Parts: sequence; C-alpha cells; structure tokens
Amino acid sequence: VLTTLEVIKEISAMIPKETLFDVREFTIVDRRVKITAISDSFNAIDTIENTLKKNPRFSKLSKGEISTATDGVRTHFSLSFEVEGPGEK
Repeated sequence: VLTTLEVIKEISAMIPKETLFDVREFTIVDRRVKITAISDSFNAIDTIENTLKKNPRFSKLSKGEISTATDGVRTHFSLSFEVEGPGEK
C-alpha cells in the first residue's frame, strides 16, 4: 500500500502543471483518500478526475459536490478514491 507521501507525490506528478489544483483538505483513512480542492473551471476538474483515473493504483474514484468558491470565480470540489496495494486489483 502506498504511504500518504507517496500518494501525494503520485498525484502531484500526474496533474498537468497548467491545471489549477489547489488542495484545501487531504485525508486518508483505511486506504480511502478524500481531497477537497479549488480549481478554475469545470473542465479543469474533469481533467483532474480523468488524470487520476489513469493511475492503476487508484480505484473507485468519485467526484463529490461541486460549487462556486467564495471568490465567485473559482470552483470548489471534492474527489475520493481508494488506494490499492500491489496486485490487489
């Protein structure tokens, strides 16, 4: 099973640098990861979601509530997924 720091490193390496992905909350409980973040558009959120789905170690990815951030411009959202260990899929 990946450690918390390894999960963060993998996510950071996967997300395109031009995509705004400002993480506000990151939790891992029993291999279940939940990220609350801000991005600049619905398209960027779709990019983040689709990028994370490409990682074979991340499964059961789901997008949570999406809403306009307090600044009225950016978008607040959450994602959750499970981290699989080697050979567990």
